[in-house]
Amino acid sequence: MDLRAYSVDLRERVVGAVVAEGWSQAQAARIYRVSEPSVSRFVAAYEAGGDLAARRGGWFKHCECALPLQSP
Repeated sequence: MDLRAYSVDLRERVVGAVVAEGWSQAQAARIYRVSEPSVSRFVAAYEAGGDLAARRGGWFKHCECALPLQSP
């Protein structure tokens, strides 16, 4: 299983197909070979005015080592 994030370019093409071209989310998912939930997240992020870039995920964001270092 490949766990790399989708590129911003792919995310923009998927959102463009759904929003600008009127494709269904299922059709965009099938054509671009991404999951329907991913398409839904991309479109929701676009509609919320958010950035389409991938967010940092996994255990690291909850780990204390992810916190900024404090100067003494």
